[in-house]
Amino acid sequence: MIVAVIAIGFVAILASVIMSSAATNYKLKIMDNNSKKTFYSAESIIDEIYAGLGMECYSSLADAYTYAAGNLVTQNTENGNVYLIQKSNAEVNAIMRERYLKIIKDKINSGTVADTIAYLNSFI
Repeated sequence: MIVAVIAIGFVAILASVIMSSAATNYKLKIMDNNSKKTFYSAESIIDEIYAGLGMECYSSLADAYTYAAGNLVTQNTENGNVYLIQKSNAEVNAIMRERYLKIIKDKINSGTVADTIAYLNSFI
C-alpha cells in the first residue's frame, strides 16, 4: 500500500512537471508568434514609409529639374540690347541641387517633431 502511494505520488510529480513544461513551451510559442507579427508589421510600415519617401524624392527631383531647366538661360540687358546668357552645366547642376535640397527640407522639416511624425504617418 505504501509503495502504491509513493508510486502515485511520483507519477503525480512527473505529471505536474510535464504539464508545467508544456505550459511554458506554449507560452514561449505564443510570445514567438507575437514577436514575429510585430516584426513583420514594423517591417511593412518601414517599407511603406520608404516607398512614400521615394515618391516624394522623385517628385521633388522633377520639380527641381523643371526649376533648373527654366533658369538655364538668363537675360541681360545692356545699352538697350537684350542678350541671352546660357549658364554652364555646373551652374545649372548647383541650382538644381540647391532647389532639390530646399524642397526636401521643407517637406520633411515642417516644424516640430510631431509635424514630422505626422508627415511620415501620411505614407502609412
